[in-house]
Amino acid sequence: MSSYYKILKEAEDYYFSIGSIKCTLLDNAPIYFTRKGFRHFIRKKSKFRPIPDQVRRFKLLPYIIQVLTSKNTIIKYSKGQSYDFWSLEKEFDNNQIIKILISKKEEGKYSFFSIMSNKK
Repeated sequence: MSSYYKILKEAEDYYFSIGSIKCTLLDNAPIYFTRKGFRHFIRKKSKFRPIPDQVRRFKLLPYIIQVLTSKNTIIKYSKGQSYDFWSLEKEFDNNQIIKILISKKEEGKYSFFSIMSNKK
C-alpha cells in the first residue's frame, strides 16, 4: 500500500469515527460528518484536489473537535442559494487559524463541509 493510500485510509477512518459533534456555538446542535464532507477533502466540485492539498487537509482533522467545541471560536454566517453556511475559525498557539465550514439545507441537519488553514 502506498503512503498516500495509507494516509487516506487513516483519515477516512478517523473522520467517520467522529459521527457527530455537538457544537456549542450552534446551540449544541449536532454537526454530522457525512460522505459528502469527506469527498470534499479529495475533490473540489468534480475535479480531484492535488494529493499534497488532500494530505494537508487530512492533517487538520485533529483540530475539528477543538474548533467546534471551543468558546474562543469565531462564527460567521452566510446564506447561499441552496444552503446556509457557518464559518467557524479558531486561532491556535502556532499562529495557525483553522476554519471549518458547516452547511445546512433548509430544515436539514448541520453537516461538516470543509476545513482549511492559514498562518496569521
